[in-house]
Amino acid sequence: MVFLADGMVPVDPALGLRERAQSFIRSRRWTTSSIHYGDQAEPEISQRRPSWSITFGLGLVHVPKTTADWFADVLEIIEFLQPFAREHRCEFILEFRLSSRPWYSETLDYITDAPGAAVDIAHVRAMLQRLIRGKPSWWQRLVARYKGPVTLD
Repeated sequence: MVFLADGMVPVDPALGLRERAQSFIRSRRWTTSSIHYGDQAEPEISQRRPSWSITFGLGLVHVPKTTADWFADVLEIIEFLQPFAREHRCEFILEFRLSSRPWYSETLDYITDAPGAAVDIAHVRAMLQRLIRGKPSWWQRLVARYKGPVTLD
């Protein structure tokens, strides 16, 4: 399970963003060791103007077993990217992905450069909590349906 913030930016990350992002990651005590930043040029996409894709990835596998405030990590990433999106007129998609199924993703929200736009933090938290919990097994659904022992009277 992974929280991703992906975006296309119009400035070369080597001109300061990469160092700021790496410094941001080093400066915080995360609830997981699975925190990553990556960027790359996108020459196929950027025919009118140069573009680069950047990604922050935060592992969430530890969440069901932790009492730490894991959502504070998600908030930190959002708060790091919001000023950048406004400054460089770009947007980031916030999504949940399963490591076991790379094709599967759930869009949580967007960070945009629109004036007054804000990420719906309560929605992102609720979605992540629901997705991390996962679907109950057939056995859990059966027990929940009958809510108690089954007797044969």
